[in-house]
Amino acid sequence: MNLIRHKSLITLLGLTTAAMLGGFAGCSSSSGDDSSNPADGGPGDDGSTGDGSPQGDGSTPTDGGTDSGPTAQSTGYVTFSQSNVSVTYSDNAIAGFYVLPAGYDADCAGYGTITAPTAASTSCTIKVCTNPISPTDGGTTPTDAGAVTAPNTGNITLLSTLDTAGVVITAGNDGTYTPATGITQWWTAGDTAIEVKSAGSSTSIPAFDNTGLIGPGDPTAPTIGGTNVALTGSPAFDRGTDLAVTYSGGTASTKVYLSLTTTSTAQKSLLSCSFDAANGEQTVKSADLEMLQQAGQTGITGAYTLQGRTSKATTAGDFNFNVVLNSNAHAGTFTNTN
Repeated sequence: MNLIRHKSLITLLGLTTAAMLGGFAGCSSSSGDDSSNPADGGPGDDGSTGDGSPQGDGSTPTDGGTDSGPTAQSTGYVTFSQSNVSVTYSDNAIAGFYVLPAGYDADCAGYGTITAPTAASTSCTIKVCTNPISPTDGGTTPTDAGAVTAPNTGNITLLSTLDTAGVVITAGNDGTYTPATGITQWWTAGDTAIEVKSAGSSTSIPAFDNTGLIGPGDPTAPTIGGTNVALTGSPAFDRGTDLAVTYSGGTASTKVYLSLTTTSTAQKSLLSCSFDAANGEQTVKSADLEMLQQAGQTGITGAYTLQGRTSKATTAGDFNFNVVLNSNAHAGTFTNTN
């Protein structure tokens, strides 16, 4: 199991970029900073060492009760994305499942401290990662113990009113998923008959079936700080002033998702907002924008994503993850001018 976790974690780090459009986790991943773990080989609460051998004089130890340390996280992502590009579409669907070590946070990989200040903006969350971790020499390369199958739930299928044949993300023999791509429209805005389901695996993750998902619309004429990002792609704004975000074409009961991320050698900051798509205009407070890097820094650049989104929290066996539909993503870089 340790080897599976280790290789799954490596797979996760390679998929972090691809999974960003699926959500930051978003805005949907869990975190923790408690590094204690009674299974690390140290003494446990029941009087035994981590390797199961007794301590003391050989007499029966007193049971100290149930260990209450952090547990590993069984999680993953299932993301279907479509974007209208001129007369055709650009589609992509990805999935992956993994078991993370207790306290691990995929968004803050490579940093030792994770904080989540309360956001001043409605429907926004903030995550700040600090104290970069220097890589250490792991010694000799471990011996390969043979093929390892990643956690999986079998083939995953999206069905909609527009696509009754289904879009399938295929699980390979090793448990990893092959992305599905396309150039046709997978769903229409407001479609309430979308279903995402899996075949399930008798030896891994059982099947799930999400029905009644609503197709997110395509945010059109989107502006960030007055800049139409569909035309220029690189907005600039002042962190000392509230940031206006506008869009049209939103679908009721779905969301417009905005992420702003900055990264330096000392700190990584993530600001994620999930707006009601039917509103057409939202505001990000300046107090939250100030978290996008260390105080006093100027001319900060970062990455943004703005897109329509439907997301549903899903449980299959021990695994908890989000099934996400993304529509018409606008992405690029931004600059803070103060």
